[in-house]
Amino acid sequence: TKRKLASTISLFCFDGDTAGKTAAWRAAQLLLQREDYDNEAKFIFLPDQQDPDSIIKEQGVNQLRQHFKNSRSLSEFFFQHLSQDLKLSELEHRAKLIKRVEEHLANNCHPILQQLLRQQLAKKVHMSIEHLQQQPATVQKEP
Repeated sequence: TKRKLASTISLFCFDGDTAGKTAAWRAAQLLLQREDYDNEAKFIFLPDQQDPDSIIKEQGVNQLRQHFKNSRSLSEFFFQHLSQDLKLSELEHRAKLIKRVEEHLANNCHPILQQLLRQQLAKKVHMSIEHLQQQPATVQKEP
C-alpha cells in the first residue's frame, strides 16, 4: 500500500482590513463544507495595502516567510472570528460562543469536522463534550 507522506497546504492570503477579513470568513465558511481534508487550509493576514509581492520588494522574502509562520488553521480562524468580541472569562460570553458556533455547524459543516469543532468548543467554554451535546439541537440565529 502507498502512503501519502506529506499533505498539501493551501495558503489563503488576505489583507488585514475589514474587506480582507470578510473575504476570509466567506472562504472559511466554504472550506467548512468540504469533505476532503487531505488539503490543509491556512489563513494569512497581511498588513493593509500589502500583498506578497510588495512585502518581498519592500521588506524581503524573510518577512513574507514570517507571515507564513504566523498563519492560522481553519479551526483557529473559525473560533477567533466568532469570539473576537467576546470575553470568554464571562459565562454569558461563553454561552454566546456556543450559540454562534452551533449556528454555523448545524447547516454548514461536514459531520466529521462538526464533531471535532464541538470538541474544541467544549474546551474553550470549559464544558465536557457530553454536556455540550446535551444542549437543544435547534439554534436560532443571533440578531
